Amino acid sequence: MEFLRLLVLVVYLGTPLLIIWCWWRFAAAGRGKLHWPMAAALGLWLLQAGVLLYFIAICMSGHCTLTPLQEHGPAVLLVCAYIGIGGLLWLAWRKKSGSDPS
Repeated sequence: MEFLRLLVLVVYLGTPLLIIWCWWRFAAAGRGKLHWPMAAALGLWLLQAGVLLYFIAICMSGHCTLTPLQEHGPAVLLVCAYIGIGGLLWLAWRKKSGSDPS
């Protein structure tokens, strides 16, 4: 169980580093402007991180009487953000490799 927690933490904290590394690699390749997908991916990560910190702060303050929507909302947002980040990185990779005609 401890390995799973460590893996989740590494993936969670490694995501912005991966986005920044991909942004740097795509910029170094010099194949078009890929700023908006990388900025949007980083923005999605920052959005879900802010919401997660907000809900952690609510529970730490002792007001942790959450509705079902508030209870499951951060998990749904986390999954949707990671799907969006994956999609944006895939789009940037496609544009970089030149397989996207637009």
